[in-house]
Amino acid sequence: MRKSLRDVIQMIESEGYVVDLLRHRKHPVLLIDGKITMTIPSSPSDFRSKRNTLSEIKRRLYRYEKKKERKSND
Repeated sequence: MRKSLRDVIQMIESEGYVVDLLRHRKHPVLLIDGKITMTIPSSPSDFRSKRNTLSEIKRRLYRYEKKKERKSND
């Protein structure tokens, strides 16, 4: 596993989420709390790959939390 991928997983877990790493064909797939899935490039093409991956994960987690919050308010 790439160091940058390990760093990403550790950051997500430090926020209290459960992360599973699945191997799906050529690209790893992150399964966060059993609900949020995200395919991660196995060979990043540029130096911004880690930052871009983290940004995408943050956006998905934000949407997930908002949806969860709306359901609890209903």
